[in-house]
Amino acid sequence: MDSTNPFITTIEEITPQRISKLLLGSSALQAGSVTDFQIVQDLHPPMSNIACILMLSYSSDAEGALPTTVFFKNGRMFGEVGFARHVAPLLSHSSMVKCHSALFENKLGQSNLIFEDIQASHKFFDSNIELDYAELQHVVLTLAGFHRIGWEHPELASTGQIGSNLNDLPNNLALPRARQMLDSFFEAMGSELSTKQKTRYQRIFDLLPHPAWTNRRDNLINMTLVHGDVHTGNLALPINAKESVRLLDWSLWHINFPTYDLSYLLALHTKPEIRKKIEKKLLEQYHAALGVYKYSFEQLMEDYRLSILFQTIWPVFFHSFAPQEICKHLRNNIMEAFDDWSCEELLD
Repeated sequence: MDSTNPFITTIEEITPQRISKLLLGSSALQAGSVTDFQIVQDLHPPMSNIACILMLSYSSDAEGALPTTVFFKNGRMFGEVGFARHVAPLLSHSSMVKCHSALFENKLGQSNLIFEDIQASHKFFDSNIELDYAELQHVVLTLAGFHRIGWEHPELASTGQIGSNLNDLPNNLALPRARQMLDSFFEAMGSELSTKQKTRYQRIFDLLPHPAWTNRRDNLINMTLVHGDVHTGNLALPINAKESVRLLDWSLWHINFPTYDLSYLLALHTKPEIRKKIEKKLLEQYHAALGVYKYSFEQLMEDYRLSILFQTIWPVFFHSFAPQEICKHLRNNIMEAFDDWSCEELLD
């Protein structure tokens, strides 16, 4: 990469000059420059080239917030840059981590992002960790607050203003790819999938996107901005209970039912024996905190069923690159939720 270009593709390319160019003009650095840096922690990310905590030093003429440490990330999707530039300023919410800089290199299909460092105030989790009830409650109530400010937001309805991520990302990205992978998914699962289960999957893929979803999306009825990938690996829970839960990695944000995030977290990523004990109560608490008077709890329950129907595609989508034990775990979770919520009726 040309040294005059601030874009960073490898950890060796991190320099004070490049970090300065990325930060300059932001609230973090309004004038002056970064004179030195230290990699405090290399996080060895599974889904991006670089993720590390940097300690920064500044010139004597530097002006701005001048954070001592920042989180630097090289990502692979435009969505997170679009969110940081256009959505976060529009819908400021405590669940968002402040982004100091967001740059997308179209030729590489990669992004550079610099965030505030929240390690001192929040704890992080691996994606395979199960949260307890109090932790899930905190996350669900955070989602309610975020969903409320994005509810039927007129500017979010304008795809030209925000970007392509509002164009039904799950159905445009995940569903076509999962359809192509269905046969290989059946082969990988082998005898673990019965003929009846395979037929169910085929019926689901024949139906999606569900007509009830399409009508609501086209008319922005009881729809909101969703995170799109709410699992424990994308959550930072506060050490102090008075702090807010932070949602990480907004690459898959889009417009959907509010229950999309809830079903992704509870039905797809939570073990059935835990989900069954707490699911109804959490949905009730979410609805009360959401506070949208025209959206009844009965509507929320029906949307949750429809959202479970869509979440069934993710084990198929993931199986080509994720460990098989994870795909089996997700498949078992979502299919048990599918049965518990009588989602077979939605296929008729």
